[in-house]
Amino acid sequence: MKKRISAHQLANGSLPDVQLTYKHALFVVEYLKDCAPRRAAEAAGFSPDYGQTLLEMPNIIAAIDYILAQRVDEAVVNADWVLWNMVDIHAIALQRGQLSAGMNALVNIGKHKQVDAFVAKEIKMEVSTNDELLQRLKRGRDRNSGKGDEVSFF
Repeated sequence: MKKRISAHQLANGSLPDVQLTYKHALFVVEYLKDCAPRRAAEAAGFSPDYGQTLLEMPNIIAAIDYILAQRVDEAVVNADWVLWNMVDIHAIALQRGQLSAGMNALVNIGKHKQVDAFVAKEIKMEVSTNDELLQRLKRGRDRNSGKGDEVSFF
């Protein structure tokens, strides 16, 4: 994993086509920690009320967009990562005796797109009718509802 960019690197032209002062670069770094413009402005030495104004500056927008795009490119979260982490969570939960958490992880593993444990690939069912069976079922239903013949075992 690459090291995060610092305010010094931002201010010294490490981003293509983006020129920032040190305080602006510090604002960008602080803002990317929690996306709170008031806190980031104050941490960079500006008035907290100036945070929203800083977010509207083209160079600051470009720097934030560049860094966020770089972080997305570095992310290794994909379907395989999710699957293997759910397997680990399942195993750890069972080892600790946390059956509910283990079962939730197992259900999520089953729903994973590479597992598809709950998806029927193809269902074939043949239904045939038998007149005698249908008549017997109808007579049973009628008897049960009180309309038909009473059957006594005594």
